[in-house]
Amino acid sequence: MSSFIDITNVISSHVEANLPAVSAENVQSLANGAGIAYLGKYIGTGITMLAAGAVGLMQGFSTANAVQAVARNPEAQPKILSTMIVGLALAEAVAIYALIVSILIIFVA
Repeated sequence: MSSFIDITNVISSHVEANLPAVSAENVQSLANGAGIAYLGKYIGTGITMLAAGAVGLMQGFSTANAVQAVARNPEAQPKILSTMIVGLALAEAVAIYALIVSILIIFVA
């Protein structure tokens, strides 16, 4: 539990250190509506990257289940391993697509 708290403290301090300072110009641009598009880009990017987080979680579950299957039936290890690698590659493709979409949202939109 303490390692989770330490990680969240590190992340929050990193975010606070890298946020731009709020100035009168930033507040005025938000009032004009330009900041809403800026904010929307980063909210959209965050939502897109949730897919990458979900992929990582599911890859962990699938690997754990493959290890359990090999532990129960060691003779089926080559077939289980090859099926797991194909499944992980397909899942990783989704994470790569999410990363590409996030980069496009930030730099192109």
